[in-house]
Amino acid sequence: MIKIDVEGAEAEVLRGARRAIERQPVIFLSTHGEEAHRECLDLLTAAGYEVRALEGGPAEGTEEVLAVAARKVTA
Repeated sequence: MIKIDVEGAEAEVLRGARRAIERQPVIFLSTHGEEAHRECLDLLTAAGYEVRALEGGPAEGTEEVLAVAARKVTA
């Protein structure tokens, strides 16, 4: 599990934690600013995460999100 709340440097932390994120731990993330929020969502989605608001629902419109490994569908 990783908790990130770094007052605007969230994307830099995610990029720096690339190797840890490859293991897909659960991530609690608090973003600061719309641009940082969008960049973090893009980074997490590209890394194979599903991202939602901490309280549930879409990740847009909230600063606190939960990221969990996306479920893989098998046939």
